[in-house]
Amino acid sequence: MAKKRFDTDLDREWIGILAKMPLERRRMEVKHCDLHSLAKALSDYPSWKAERIAEALQPPVSQEFIKAVKIYKGELPFPKKLRKRVPVLNKMRMTMSILAVVVLVALIFVLNVYFPSN
Repeated sequence: MAKKRFDTDLDREWIGILAKMPLERRRMEVKHCDLHSLAKALSDYPSWKAERIAEALQPPVSQEFIKAVKIYKGELPFPKKLRKRVPVLNKMRMTMSILAVVVLVALIFVLNVYFPSN
């Protein structure tokens, strides 16, 4: 079953209804929602609605959810992806250069044997 997304205006109206629901009903409804889409949609609403909806989530998820809403609102900066640059020796490039050196040495040797310079 697909999770409920909050892309259209009708879906966004449902957020107000979700915030007013009792906690147990809200927990059941939030299980069927795409939290990423919900956090993005909640960026247009006041913070208390996001906190109210986050009450229905488990504690670590609710903290991440509130953080995501604040990021989409612009209160927190988007996290930067840090990628460690690991130097990797490209074996194919090394083999081609070694092969080229071997061919040049063999060519010099063959030319020196067959065409000696006097």
